[in-house]
Amino acid sequence: MFTSAFVNLYTRDIDAGIRFYRDLLGFKETFRTPIQGTPEHVELKLNGFGLGLGTVEAARRVHGVDALPGSPVMVVVVWTDDVDLAFEQLVTAGVPVVQPPHDTGNRNRNALLRDPDGNLVEIVSKVSQPGRPDPSHAGAPVGRVIPSGDAQEPPAKPTDAIGREPLGDFGYLERG
Repeated sequence: MFTSAFVNLYTRDIDAGIRFYRDLLGFKETFRTPIQGTPEHVELKLNGFGLGLGTVEAARRVHGVDALPGSPVMVVVVWTDDVDLAFEQLVTAGVPVVQPPHDTGNRNRNALLRDPDGNLVEIVSKVSQPGRPDPSHAGAPVGRVIPSGDAQEPPAKPTDAIGREPLGDFGYLERG
């Protein structure tokens, strides 16, 4: 029935979006239209995660949608080996900061930034000690990963991809 999915972000400046996701975050471009000139839609991938960028003009023309890039209704989460190093590199490249690296519980270290359209981008890594990357979880994908030979029972309560308990329509409960 369904075969694949990806997130599509609408952008006011698709070239700036491409530079941010491809050049700074390491996504690989897999599709663009039109091929010549400034595209109105581009698809990128990072370790199997698909992200599309579409212009606000194309959203209006093709779908009849008035897209509002940068409204904080979602966040793109990108796992990294070392949040502090990645944050430093992104800030040096001029990426706007919302929240610097900080420990958030569940052995996660996170930082929050904005892409060129103001969309939230969260970078995350696992830590073995506060402020120190854990090499055994470097680049961990979003989701519950159980290494072979370390099978565990699923959590007693439902959790999201990083182990937080849902609180109805109000977000998630962090577990330290």
